[in-house]
Amino acid sequence: MKEPINQASRRAVTAIVIAAVAVAAFHALALAPRRVQTRNLEVQAASLAYQQAAQLQDTRELTDWLKEHVGAAPTLPPEPVSSASAVPTLLQKMADIGSKHGIQVVSVRPDAPEAPVTVNTGDGETRTYARIPVHLTARADYRALGAFLEELRAQGDLAVVRSVHLSLDVPHHAWNVDLLVDAFGRIS
Repeated sequence: MKEPINQASRRAVTAIVIAAVAVAAFHALALAPRRVQTRNLEVQAASLAYQQAAQLQDTRELTDWLKEHVGAAPTLPPEPVSSASAVPTLLQKMADIGSKHGIQVVSVRPDAPEAPVTVNTGDGETRTYARIPVHLTARADYRALGAFLEELRAQGDLAVVRSVHLSLDVPHHAWNVDLLVDAFGRIS
């Protein structure tokens, strides 16, 4: 009679061992990789939360800076440039201003001239200007970009900033700016 009990015990122990091996295999093949993946996602989420907080802080500081500096009267250059030298003059001014503020220029692309613009100066004189759009892509921190834009805007009738598009460049801890600037050269 002892043999059937021994055989039943062996079967029970074998079933327990097989179940333990199955649970261990399931854990090794299914759960362990998921735990590693979960940990990686938690680290990535913490990094993204930090980047978002930094971006929000930079955006708040940029907004505050813009509120302080909006509305300052631009200064006119002493002598308006000719239409032939409008773009080279603007590019030289942007290079000078950019190097002073640590702006990293990524690309500059002048477009074909647009329709001339006629302006009444207020003292009865009418001036006609050639308008040449210039696209500039640059990278810098927000303070440098703000100072660059302020000085560029102060160029008066040499240049008018038509549009500004900012995006955060997280790997470089800087802002990318895409500018559309109209260079003006006097025709008459």
